[in-house]
Amino acid sequence: MKKLFFILLFLVICVCSFGQNTSSTITNTIHFTADISGILGLGIGGAFNPDQDSLLVMGFDWDDSTTIITGNRMMENTDPFNPGIYTTTLTVQSSSDSLRWKFKAVPDSRFQNNGWEYNQDRWFVFDSSNSTVILPDIVPDIRPNWPILPSDVDLQITVDMTFAHNKYNGMPIPLEELEFVGIRGTVDFLGSLEGGCWCPDDTLTGLMKVFTHFNGNMWRYRTIIPAGTVSGAAEYRFGAMYPDADTLNGGLFPLDNEVPPHLNHFIIIFASQTTITLWNYFGYFDSVEKLEDLIPTSINLEQNYPNPFNPTTKIRYSIPEYSSVSLKVFNLLGEEIETLFNGEQSAGVYEATFDASPIDKRGLFLYFKNR
Repeated sequence: MKKLFFILLFLVICVCSFGQNTSSTITNTIHFTADISGILGLGIGGAFNPDQDSLLVMGFDWDDSTTIITGNRMMENTDPFNPGIYTTTLTVQSSSDSLRWKFKAVPDSRFQNNGWEYNQDRWFVFDSSNSTVILPDIVPDIRPNWPILPSDVDLQITVDMTFAHNKYNGMPIPLEELEFVGIRGTVDFLGSLEGGCWCPDDTLTGLMKVFTHFNGNMWRYRTIIPAGTVSGAAEYRFGAMYPDADTLNGGLFPLDNEVPPHLNHFIIIFASQTTITLWNYFGYFDSVEKLEDLIPTSINLEQNYPNPFNPTTKIRYSIPEYSSVSLKVFNLLGEEIETLFNGEQSAGVYEATFDASPIDKRGLFLYFKNR
């Protein structure tokens, strides 16, 4: 039975008090529980092997305000009847009211994204001093390496800039003055999200790949993913360069200017693929969520609602077993408009939200494929 599945959640939370220093030192004892049962054992995407792999709690001391007094970052399984449940306890002392942290698997070479979780940093908000805090069970977004690609894959990414805004000032990007559109990602063929300045110099070092303008407000990047590359998930986001764009945000990471902030696009590369064609909108993201734990008896794609819609609609679908799922939107010319989901999902009922505000909604239809 296939056990490996990915659930991708995009979450943007604005809490102004995060990271603020307090007038006194706070000590909390924090109990962590991670459920990695979905990546234990054999699976299409590899597996977490307890004999050679470890799961760590990282962070809390990423600034000078915090000290880990006692505890072990390395989590352990202490319940032989639940081998996928890992726990640890840290006692942390800090002068801040909240801190960032994340799970990480090691060794790095055994996991995608160098073992780091793919989701954004987690936050811990301190309780009153000397409190013991038991965090709810968490399923880390840790992904073991997938099989290598047996042959080259032709990758083409198109981004529509029509409704692009700069996240730093909220202003529309002057499309007629665009000098270039770039991309940085979690894999080499998409540049890198680590290091660099998110400025034009990144295009010289290979950290940012540059798109080619080809039609109207469309920009395209095409590359070959070479055979031997590890397949699996990757994330990326765009940046736009135009006059004075590199002066915004005080010149600090100025081309990290896609909206909404800190939210990445997502792709899963399968070893069976030979071509991948993606279509994105600068600053627009759609989402898919699992509605319930009922196990459907058949594959079903329901009518979207509302219909007609303006500008968003929801699409509900069901899959009876763990599957590779692709949910796409096409127009009547057969042109792919957007991929709402492309990846692995466990059995269940799902609902996708499609935002058509940046495009012409006439003549659209949905295509659902269970691979």
